[in-house]
Amino acid sequence: MATKIFPSPLSNDFGDRLNHKWMLLLMLLLSLVSFIIPLHPIYKDSTEQTPPPTNRKQVLPIPTFEVACWTPSQFTDAHIVYATTHCKKQYNAAVRGQGDTDVYIVNLNEVLPIDRQRDGFQKVKPIQKQFIEIDPSEEDLNKFKERVAKLLSFQAPITLFLVAVGLALSHVIWAILIECCGSFNLEKTLDAASNQTKYKDVSSRKQVFEDIAESLTASTRSSPRCLSFLYLTKKIVSAVFALCFLIVVVQHSLPEIEKLQDDYDKLSTTPAVDEMSKADANSTSNSSVPDDNATGNEEYFLCDLSLRQLTRIESFTLQCLAVDSSEQNNVINELGTSASSSSNSSATSSSSTTGIKNLLEFELLLFKIVVAFLVVLVVNNIVSLLTWTCRFLSGSSRASLGLSDNIPLDVMFLIQMARINASAEVAHTLTHSFGGVKV
Repeated sequence: MATKIFPSPLSNDFGDRLNHKWMLLLMLLLSLVSFIIPLHPIYKDSTEQTPPPTNRKQVLPIPTFEVACWTPSQFTDAHIVYATTHCKKQYNAAVRGQGDTDVYIVNLNEVLPIDRQRDGFQKVKPIQKQFIEIDPSEEDLNKFKERVAKLLSFQAPITLFLVAVGLALSHVIWAILIECCGSFNLEKTLDAASNQTKYKDVSSRKQVFEDIAESLTASTRSSPRCLSFLYLTKKIVSAVFALCFLIVVVQHSLPEIEKLQDDYDKLSTTPAVDEMSKADANSTSNSSVPDDNATGNEEYFLCDLSLRQLTRIESFTLQCLAVDSSEQNNVINELGTSASSSSNSSATSSSSTTGIKNLLEFELLLFKIVVAFLVVLVVNNIVSLLTWTCRFLSGSSRASLGLSDNIPLDVMFLIQMARINASAEVAHTLTHSFGGVKV
């Protein structure tokens, strides 16, 4: 049974052997290596220990400021609500750098300019981004460990094994087809013709070749092109399989490994933190405000307000106070507490993910090797398919073998394979037996 499914290479050219022999062995070897990786002590130590909760740099959220404005005495309650809402929106937009706003910094110790063009006023500037180091959550670490374990224990070895199975599948299909559907058994015919050249009895050898020619002439009479078309089908299947495997590895396997490496860097790399992050986490007031103008998270500012009274538009300049909301302070305080608690634990367990990083780098190298060989295989299969198509369609192939036009295509295919895999003597003797040349 094994000889039927995996026949000797007499019925295959170099491209076929590259698919089902050399590449198959390589894929099985790489699959075995990938299966062994989870058994390595480095892998066990890396996945069983908790990855280091090392610090990451996160942007502190810009607080939302509550605003209270001193309004003229003629303002009704509706006027006050409207003015406060307008100035709050303008101020919060200004500290976020969202467009041009009508809010200005006011210094209570200086005389205000009286020009309405605000040439002597300084606009409220956006709050500069601040950064703080925080821990990755326990949930993030566990999800990362699960993804690494799934990749190394299941996805990578199974992918490589399926590639090996796919490469062997086209050869298995070809072996079954020439056994069941071909006009004659190409492998057995080539094997019989090759064995006859070993005998010294010329007359007996000539008689055997003539019997082979007579048998093939009878068997190819009803289907002279069946075996050749089956072989082209095998070439197409091999090229499609190799191309599909290449697409799967490039589009899925490699990006998955690279994404894990990026996530590892995010979880385990402590970036350089900006100078702003060294300040107290609660200090989020506008950096452009003078010291005598603001205390903590408070800031005085001027807000221009225009109100339409029937057909007349009245303009007001309101003095307002912006105060950071307590809820936002709580968020920042929590981030600061998380940052301070992480510095002690990162150094003790940083070595546990070093093994994971090395394993991911090795797995990435493994799949890059697979991609390189699959590219070679795809090119080889396409070139081999085009070559055999030209041989079957071109009349020059018959002329180079010394065959007449009435010789079946399957017979020409047999002689081509004999020239490639057996010997020139076998090919020449077969050609002579079919009456193509005279000895």
